[in-house]
Amino acid sequence: MYKGYLFLCLILLALEASSKPNIKNLEKEDLVFSKFLIKQAKGSKQFDGEEHRVGDLPWANGELPLEKHYAGYIHIRSFKIFERTGNASLWLQGGPGSSSMIGLFYEMGPFKVTSNMKLIRNPHTWNKHYGMLFIDQPVGAGYSFVDSPHQAILTDPECSYIDQYQGENGDGNAKHQKSKLRQTIIRMMESFFFRRKSHHVRNDDPCYMEGYVSNQKGISKDLLVFLQKFYQRYPEQKRSELYIAGESYAGKYVPSFATAIYKHNTFLRQQKKYEDIFPLAGVAIGSGFTDPITQIKSHGEQAYQLGGLVSSNDADYMNQLAALTVLRIKENDFLGAREIRNKLFKYWQNVTGIMNYYDIRRTEMQNDWSLMERFLNIPEIKKSVNVGNRRYFKDLSGDIMKSTAHLFPTLIENYKVMLFQGNMDFRDGVVGNTEWLCSLEFDGSEIFRKKPRKIWHLDDNLIGYSVQSRNLTRIVFLQSGHFVPIDQPIATLDMITRFIENEPF
Repeated sequence: MYKGYLFLCLILLALEASSKPNIKNLEKEDLVFSKFLIKQAKGSKQFDGEEHRVGDLPWANGELPLEKHYAGYIHIRSFKIFERTGNASLWLQGGPGSSSMIGLFYEMGPFKVTSNMKLIRNPHTWNKHYGMLFIDQPVGAGYSFVDSPHQAILTDPECSYIDQYQGENGDGNAKHQKSKLRQTIIRMMESFFFRRKSHHVRNDDPCYMEGYVSNQKGISKDLLVFLQKFYQRYPEQKRSELYIAGESYAGKYVPSFATAIYKHNTFLRQQKKYEDIFPLAGVAIGSGFTDPITQIKSHGEQAYQLGGLVSSNDADYMNQLAALTVLRIKENDFLGAREIRNKLFKYWQNVTGIMNYYDIRRTEMQNDWSLMERFLNIPEIKKSVNVGNRRYFKDLSGDIMKSTAHLFPTLIENYKVMLFQGNMDFRDGVVGNTEWLCSLEFDGSEIFRKKPRKIWHLDDNLIGYSVQSRNLTRIVFLQSGHFVPIDQPIATLDMITRFIENEPF
């Protein structure tokens, strides 16, 4: 069995993971702490274990260091936690395979890295009001990795637990298919072609390939078991409402994980095991890649509408490439679909002269995470936070072009849901997200579609537009690209505060 190690930050908490999680009652010997930074709030319960304390970190002159830092692995995968009293937000970066340390160091985390490799405080961190949990996942992202295989046997009760609470992996692309027989054949082919030989003692699990997750169900399994063990270890954290947030490819992670929690909680309510229910209250997704077929089909129109970035002929050609991409998706040729979509982006770059499809205002490529990468690879930093040097990642190649839009009606009916995008994002921007969102059918969907947008001002500054109806909130940010918290740090802090505190925009 492959042993995976995920990295998390509660102000920095890393989890040890197995490709097939073990769900025995948490025991001390199950824990091998390595990355676990925790910010202690005044009056909060102390986290035990001086052996888990993180060493010195290089703070800039005049900066007040965080009071308490711990680092470690809990037997599952990788995370970081920043603690505060009150509600908590769990952050999942996109990719797939991007480290959630991007969110920590560049977006809403409590500190940033300077060019001379020093830490400074982020005055607009979401940790200002709420606890934060950053998870490097799936295994292979960031500090997380897959270790050499070793044999491990899951008991029948453990297997039953996983089967009962497994994440949602249903392919929402089915709504674009005409033949149920064809869908069945495609899924059988997918099961065959996207499975590899593994060293699991029990039957191979198609959710994992050589220890790496291969689909949303596998990701949700890992995250679900993480929450179970995390709350076993720190039961006081259950007093806080949990909000799951993310951006980009987390448009799949977040709804899949939230759906797994919903199933978990529903089953436990039926069993009257209320003490084991996870306190999920809502989800928030920025610039999400959620419904590939719908969003890819919008690229030509969006490019044409964004101030005439392309001509009508260029838009027509982009529509042809999009149609070919969709055809490959329907044929279950996900790698082929990905290649054609990349050609579409390359064509767009060639005819517009804009290299950055995450933000059309920038001619150069964005996504320069080099300061973070340099900082996290400094040997002294690794020693301080107790992590190793093994880093690997394998693509979710069979999952990227699948949809999770079909999960949202259930989520909207049971939790608060917020979706937000920047108007300068071409890749996963406003048009495509609007189309799949407005195609959903749920209680109140017609009211949501017809409700006028509100103009959102903050301190007399025009920020964007909002629509709120029952549990669903939609925000469009002006002057923002794909990474909205980078472009609008003050406004996104205000946004998440209003969302969690149930305040109108």
